[in-house]
Amino acid sequence: MSEKQKATSALNSVLQTTEAALAFLADPTQSADPSIGASTLSLLHQDFISLLSLIYASTTRLALVLKPSSPSYTAALEPLKELSQRVASLPHCVRLLQTDNGKTLAAEAYTIARDVLEALGSLIQTFSHHQTGAVHDIIENARGSSGFSGNNLVAVGKVWRSNQDSLQDSLDEVRELMEKAENPEADAEDEFDDGWDELGLPSSVKPSAAELETIKKVRTNISLHY
Repeated sequence: MSEKQKATSALNSVLQTTEAALAFLADPTQSADPSIGASTLSLLHQDFISLLSLIYASTTRLALVLKPSSPSYTAALEPLKELSQRVASLPHCVRLLQTDNGKTLAAEAYTIARDVLEALGSLIQTFSHHQTGAVHDIIENARGSSGFSGNNLVAVGKVWRSNQDSLQDSLDEVRELMEKAENPEADAEDEFDDGWDELGLPSSVKPSAAELETIKKVRTNISLHY
């Protein structure tokens, strides 16, 4: 078997491992490797970030040795072997994080791992620098200061702030729609696409004064409670 054939076989092996890892994550009946002992959340968090960092390093090495202009198939074998091992370990680490550490933190770990594995699968199939960058971006975000949460309380706060931002955006849209409706001199372009259909009101029919007052009250109540 030539070195190129060996590298191709190793790439296929990584792809199969990646697909198996994704299937493991998606199946809630799958348990973590029983040989992996219980650990504290702090250590599990550290292990998770370490695995992501090792995957980052392996993909970087592969990008360097498998450059389309001058690929070195022999040099690719070791990082491919390492990558396969690290990918296989990732879902087990996630499953341990999903055990008694809070649902929101568990969901965050799952999402990060899934996104990394999906990007890695695309990388192995196409092996472009663009896909390498996609894997790196996900991992860099997870390792950043606002990346993977240290505990469930932090994870919940992150989701809450995200929901707050979405709610504020919606409130701003309602305010803008109300201002347009209250302005009888709005130009024809604004009237053509005034946005009221998003609230269940026909765009061709302006809300009545009573409807506007109701919308104002709803907006005020939401603002006060959130």
